[in-house]
Amino acid sequence: MALLDKLTAALYAPVRGVEAAPAARLAANTELKERLARRIAPELEAVGYTYNGACTWCGPWEDHGRRVVEARLVKGAGACFVWGRCFDFLPVLSGNLRSLRYMRTDKTVGRQLMGPSRTWDETFSLLTGGPERLEADAAAAFLRDRPAWETWFRETDSLEACLREAERQRDNPYSSWPAPNYVRAFLLAALGRKQEAEAAMEAELDRMAAGSGPEPPPEVRAKLLSKLRELEVE
Repeated sequence: MALLDKLTAALYAPVRGVEAAPAARLAANTELKERLARRIAPELEAVGYTYNGACTWCGPWEDHGRRVVEARLVKGAGACFVWGRCFDFLPVLSGNLRSLRYMRTDKTVGRQLMGPSRTWDETFSLLTGGPERLEADAAAAFLRDRPAWETWFRETDSLEACLREAERQRDNPYSSWPAPNYVRAFLLAALGRKQEAEAAMEAELDRMAAGSGPEPPPEVRAKLLSKLRELEVE
């Protein structure tokens, strides 16, 4: 889903009470980008990350994947650091689930295999105390969270390790999109386990069809299964 996971969203709304006015939220988001570029970006660029100017950093491509760190906006004009991995062989559904797109550039990069979900008390406010306070709070959150994402990236430093993480996450009822089983399907295919990959994708698409939301049309479903069968990773 768009903001953290369902549980965090449900908990966070009553803590803040009401949403910030759109104009204030937009101004805070702009200020956040500027403060991150000034205070956080140099720290991550020094160890190989690229800042895309939109609160997201991506590492270099390694074994068909790259590390992604993001300052993610949450309800109530807050933000928190989240992290995950992006893969060059994994297309995501877009256009109301009617098309597929890859996330291979610095501009389009995003988390596909998600790191741990965050809780409301791990956020920092965009509106409390002015720009200097925002920068200080963001820096404090960065220093607090950095060891956690460095550990997670070490634990998911190969496609096999990423598959184990997707396996661990796949039954989480509060997962984000792309769903862990969707990511798992492409990781299985990348590792040459094509039959398991197709079964995992079929199960995920059936889950979507049984839900109350939209589902991919038959031609997109067929395209996903074809991409799994044809995927070859060197």
